[in-house]
Amino acid sequence: MSQPERDKNHYHHGDLERALTIAAAELIGEEGLTGFSLAKTARRAGVSSAAPYRHFRDKEDLLRAVTHLAYYELAIRCEAAIASLPEGSNERIYTLGETYVTFMLEHAAFYELMWGTAHQQHWGEDGLNNPCAHTFHLLLDTVIQWCEQNRIASDTPMNIALRMWASTQGLATLSIGGHLHRFQADTCPLALYRSNCEVMLAGLLQTG
Repeated sequence: MSQPERDKNHYHHGDLERALTIAAAELIGEEGLTGFSLAKTARRAGVSSAAPYRHFRDKEDLLRAVTHLAYYELAIRCEAAIASLPEGSNERIYTLGETYVTFMLEHAAFYELMWGTAHQQHWGEDGLNNPCAHTFHLLLDTVIQWCEQNRIASDTPMNIALRMWASTQGLATLSIGGHLHRFQADTCPLALYRSNCEVMLAGLLQTG
């Protein structure tokens, strides 16, 4: 996960919370959740073992901050990937899903934080109004543009977006767990996602 430039052994006055969040994200990225602790995070940030408690109640509180950072990084990556692509185009939909899957495969250590059993506390009761759902909003907006471009009225954009999201999430989950390649070793999750979308969009165009 890309990190803002900083001196790994020091933090600017007033940036302790940010420095600790970044240090924790780096630690999890390298060692996974099993290697994460407040003490290790403090050492990595170059502060005392008591320093994290100035901003975080406990380990779980810091993990929540790391989770939000991961969601933010995912959203930024997805926005950048489709920024130059025409609105309403098939390629915009393909690229968005491929970027999502690629991000999750590159940052598998964060998967449990973002989508595991603990993720619901970060979404809240109304997922669509939670900042963590920004990437889904981006997908939904992209699907709406595609439907308008192609005058699709046979299905709602929400239903289409949910099916596409299920495809990306399923492929990421199976790939991270090593299950996808058990049946076909050379399976490419990105190619599989694109193929799924091509079939789905072609079907929608036929039915109108």
